[in-house]
Amino acid sequence: MMKIKDISTALLLFLSLPVVAQLRPEEPARRTMYPNVLPGTISNVRHSQSVRYQTADRQWHDGQLHQLKTERVYLVNEYQQAISYLPTEVIRVVLPDATYGGVGRFFAQELFAGSKMGLYQYQDMEAGFVWQLLGTQWWLRRPDGAVVKLRSNRAAFSRQMLSVVGDDPELAKRLQARAYRRRDAAAVLEQYQQWQQAQSAAPRQ
Repeated sequence: MMKIKDISTALLLFLSLPVVAQLRPEEPARRTMYPNVLPGTISNVRHSQSVRYQTADRQWHDGQLHQLKTERVYLVNEYQQAISYLPTEVIRVVLPDATYGGVGRFFAQELFAGSKMGLYQYQDMEAGFVWQLLGTQWWLRRPDGAVVKLRSNRAAFSRQMLSVVGDDPELAKRLQARAYRRRDAAAVLEQYQQWQQAQSAAPRQ
């Protein structure tokens, strides 16, 4: 049978529970976009590399990269813990040999980055080498912001590129003659950007 002293102790503990609960820190309401204050951890990190990355607010940051995967990038916080981000949260990651940008829910290598257009090559980073080659996709970010998959068929590719660079007479002529293939997309966009710059610099009549 419980003694009166034990009952009093239990009652005091019960009454103190709301106070203890109030002393606990509140859970973060939403993800903070800086890795040194992000809640939660994935794993402890021993090795990482310095990178630059751009967040969804278009701000650039210096950070430490643990791993870049097809659908996640893992950045290291000040406690040497790797935190995962989606391509909608970290939209660009600059590595020493390549830049990767968010295309939908994937990261893809950036082959061209203009003020209004971009070109990306997507490969499943977690697949084997052969499957990466077989599954390679090319994506074009149009001036209106829409991202479309470039076709491998030369006629279809020419039509797609004409819809965005067709105001350049020389490019339009060559595209109509189907002189370019999908692998030439970056060169086409580079030439178009140079033509636009020349048009802007030319004196108006």
